[in-house]
Amino acid sequence: MKIDRKKILDRIKKLLRMADDVSSPNEAAIAARRAERLMVEHNLKHADVVTAGMDADDFEAHNHGPSHRAYPRHLVSLAIGVAEYTDCRVIWGYEPGTVKKQIVFQGEVGDLEICKYLWLYLSRTIDRLCKASGVLHVGPRTSFKKGCVSEINATLRRMKAEDSKTDAVTSDGKSVILLDKKQLIMDKKFGVSRYGKSSARVSSNRAYAAGSEAGRGVSIRKGVNSASNTRRLK
Repeated sequence: MKIDRKKILDRIKKLLRMADDVSSPNEAAIAARRAERLMVEHNLKHADVVTAGMDADDFEAHNHGPSHRAYPRHLVSLAIGVAEYTDCRVIWGYEPGTVKKQIVFQGEVGDLEICKYLWLYLSRTIDRLCKASGVLHVGPRTSFKKGCVSEINATLRRMKAEDSKTDAVTSDGKSVILLDKKQLIMDKKFGVSRYGKSSARVSSNRAYAAGSEAGRGVSIRKGVNSASNTRRLK
């Protein structure tokens, strides 16, 4: 009898979603075992499951955040760091009906929700830290925020590398296969994008150093976990 591969994949994906339900640990464990048995029975890897059926309809572009005539450089740099961490992309857009610039995130719809939440969480955290620092003038405040973003982006890159190593060991190369497919779909739907280099100049080295120190203390995992929980509740 011919096996309907699509039905098998859909069933496994449904079981894996149930396995992610932290509110029902016993049912989650049962679902995980059933999904594993089906994958073994039909000689499927986790990568086959997560990439099956993914197409351009699963990817969108969302305008996000405030609009500015001259967009703050630290927010652009933060958007790039967050987008790369969440397998998304960021380009320039405009607030509908205006000439004000606005950030546009592109990516798979689930990744986009995490990307947007994390960017908002981190941008608000930076504003809060800058206000708490007591830096008053525009130049030093900008330097503080640049230093803060520099450290946050460095942490995001480290987290991305650590997560990739874990996936490579535990998930049969799932992350590499999935990321490649996402990039191919985004290239086809949105076109190939490249990021330019931003200015590294600062007006106050002291404020930049203070911002860097503050950025090293930001709990990024908290923001990531909150974003994941928010997505799960939708």
